[in-house]
Amino acid sequence: MGSWTVARARVHVLCRALVSWSAETIGGFVLAAAMADDAEASVARTAVAPEPGAQLGEAMRRFRDRPSAERRSELERLAATLRPTPAEDAPLPARARALLARDVSRSTGSRWLAEAPRPRRGFSAPVRLRDVLLRLAEVPTAEDPAVANRERGEGRRHLAEQIGRVPEQERASLLGALGEQEAGSVLSLEPLLGRDAPKAELELTRAFVRAALAMAPPAERSRALGAVAFGWAGERGGDRRSSGWRRCGWELRETTWRE
Repeated sequence: MGSWTVARARVHVLCRALVSWSAETIGGFVLAAAMADDAEASVARTAVAPEPGAQLGEAMRRFRDRPSAERRSELERLAATLRPTPAEDAPLPARARALLARDVSRSTGSRWLAEAPRPRRGFSAPVRLRDVLLRLAEVPTAEDPAVANRERGEGRRHLAEQIGRVPEQERASLLGALGEQEAGSVLSLEPLLGRDAPKAELELTRAFVRAALAMAPPAERSRALGAVAFGWAGERGGDRRSSGWRRCGWELRETTWRE
């Protein structure tokens, strides 16, 4: 099991406790239930908290009540939203980019096809191969010190806001989990920050902290926290090291956080 799969599973455990899901998340479950011929989405509803389960049940009822042509159109729309669009500078070999030419703009696709060797006559890429290539096109191939510094700074800010508002025992445990050097950096920021953050924001930061502690070794936990926060804010880039952490933040963002 890959590190991203493990990280995603851990964030999904956090998401189960949240009280409401976004329309995009509900749509993804509707699509999955329809593909599995599960008219009530009963499998998914047994694995989530009551409120999002009720949301999903209502969404499935509305979906079933639509005419068949509308249901097909809605499934096509949902599938399109879940399929990533490769960037023009996708880090893939020329042959791989050519296989994804229809997934980008006409001008970019034409360029990719022109840059690649011609495939053998009659060749058609399997759907699973194209799906893998689409995912690989999203993965950065290098580490960027500037990205790392920005993520680490954001993580330290979140931690400094958090440690001043938790019980002493939890504070000591959190600082110990960071390691001596990172703990010192976080403590140096604490006096510079205000203490009037809304309760919901602090609870969200606690979720970020739990995700970072689960995914990264001590020396990188501040950075992982910052990457999760950026992913929550919709920034899904990062570099080779942090792209998975940002993806986890984006997954967490797919739920609606409420007090």
